[in-house]
Amino acid sequence: MNEPLKEGGRTAGTGGHNRLRQVLVASELALAPVVLSGAGLMIESMTRLLGVDPTPTRNHLDPAEAHGTVPGRYPQNG
Repeated sequence: MNEPLKEGGRTAGTGGHNRLRQVLVASELALAPVVLSGAGLMIESMTRLLGVDPTPTRNHLDPAEAHGTVPGRYPQNG
């Protein structure tokens, strides 16, 4: 009964389980920087987006959008 404890505790697992554990840990360590950089880019985009004034100004309006029609697209009646 005391032999597994003297040998290190987790030596009862097979080699396949240890290999799977090593692969999972390695993949987690490889994906962590990718996830962190993606989160950083998302935070940067959100801070830029929150800094933009959402109300349109006169210089940003297209005359065609102001009248609701696109010139030349619909025939004029009258």
